[in-house]
Amino acid sequence: MPTERGNPAVSPHWIRGFRWVAMVAVIVQLFVPVAPSFAIDVVNQVEVTHRDIKAETLDSDNGEISKLRVDEEIVARIRAPYGGITAAGRGEVAARRLRALLGEEQALESIRPERLDSESVAVVADGRVIITADGTTAEHNETTRFGLARVWSEHLRGALGLPPLSEIPADWADWKEDEEPDGGDPDVMVASWYSDRFAGRRTASGDIYDPEQLTAAHRSLPFGTVLQVTYPVTAESVRVRVNDRGPFVSGRDLDLSRAAAVQLGMAGAGVVEVEVSVLAD
Repeated sequence: MPTERGNPAVSPHWIRGFRWVAMVAVIVQLFVPVAPSFAIDVVNQVEVTHRDIKAETLDSDNGEISKLRVDEEIVARIRAPYGGITAAGRGEVAARRLRALLGEEQALESIRPERLDSESVAVVADGRVIITADGTTAEHNETTRFGLARVWSEHLRGALGLPPLSEIPADWADWKEDEEPDGGDPDVMVASWYSDRFAGRRTASGDIYDPEQLTAAHRSLPFGTVLQVTYPVTAESVRVRVNDRGPFVSGRDLDLSRAAAVQLGMAGAGVVEVEVSVLAD
C-alpha cells in the first residue's frame, strides 16, 4: 500500500528483531555485575587449595634423608626406611598422599598423630595414614614415636594454616599421648634460651614467638603444657607454657623465651641445669 514520502511503513520483521536485541541487552545488563564477583571467588578458592607439596632427598653422613615440604616449609625429615620402603620412597608416598587430600577441608583439619596398634604410630587425616613415625627417626630426635608423629602433625597443620592440635575437637582425642609426664618430683633438665633473631617467627604450635612472653620449647610435651622451672643457682622460679618444638642441639632439653631466662637469672649463663615440674596441659 502506498505511503506518504518521508513516512515509510515499518516492517513487522524489523520490529521483532529490535525486540530480540532489546531483550538480550537487558539480560546482559542484569548479569554483567555478577561476573567479576564470581571470578574472584573462583580465584580465591584456587589459592586456598593449591600447595606445592614435594619430597627432596639428600645424602648425609648418617644415610639418606627425605625432606617433606609444604611450599617452602619443611614439615618432616624422614631418616630411615620403614615397611620395606626407603626414606626417599617414604617421602614421595607422603607427598602424594598429602596432594590427594588438597581440597578436602574436613580431612585436612583432622590431621593428627594416632596410635594404630601397640607398635605403630602415624600421622593420619580422616583415618588415612599420611606417614608412619619410625623408631630410628624418633631416636635421632630424642623423642618417642608418638612424640615424633605429634611434631610432624603440628608442622603439617602450621604449614597448611590449620589451628594447633590443642584446638581440635575433643572427640578427636587419639592425639593425646598415653606416655605424658604426670607431675611428681621435678626433673633436672639442661635449658637454654632463644636468640632474639627468632622474634616474630611462627613456632611449631602456630604461635608467633614473642621474647617478652613466658614460653618454652620441648621436643615432645603437648603444646599448652605449663611447666614450673626453677634455677637452683638463683632460687628463682617461673611458669612457662610449651608452644614450640626443640631444642635440637644435643645435650639440651628445654629452650626458654628471653623473658623466662631473665626472670630466672640465667640469661647471662646461657645454658644451665634447671628443675622442671609439669603443672598442667
